[in-house]
Amino acid sequence: KLLVGADFTLPDTEATVALVAQNARGYATLCRLLTEAHRNKAKDASTSRGVLNLHRENLPTEGLLALLAAPYDGPITARVARLFGGRTYLVAHRHHVPDDRKREREGVALSDHFGLPIVASARPTFHHKDRRRLADVLTCIRLGLTLEDARTRLFSNNEARLRSAAEMRLLFRDRPRWIDA
Repeated sequence: KLLVGADFTLPDTEATVALVAQNARGYATLCRLLTEAHRNKAKDASTSRGVLNLHRENLPTEGLLALLAAPYDGPITARVARLFGGRTYLVAHRHHVPDDRKREREGVALSDHFGLPIVASARPTFHHKDRRRLADVLTCIRLGLTLEDARTRLFSNNEARLRSAAEMRLLFRDRPRWIDA
């Protein structure tokens, strides 16, 4: 199933939120938020994502799901959960890096605290593992850095790729509810 959505940067944090349209009304809301988020952004901004101001009065959320990905932030999670209610999810991904377990523990703790479901994601940045180097180059262009200078901001392996349903079930075999969410 095709999902239409966009990633947004949240101010004063490393957290991001993906907003996914549930229906035509959600698509219209998403387009409006994207327009507002990019309206005042400088052409040379270091991120391609728009900035979503969660503290704005009357932030439109109609027809949208909110997917919060790590790094998780408790106050941001609380705010998003208040704004989107039962349409808020925490996203878990496994890229086989040292902080995978720590990140999952943080997600589970926030899930328990706020009563939010967790969904598994490949959190893909490239469609095939052979495209990691291209993704690294595009990241450098976006950040205005050389490959050498961007070293810690680049992927350490090829795991941020699209995965089949079978691969996701295998990757999260210890958390089947996250796949079925």
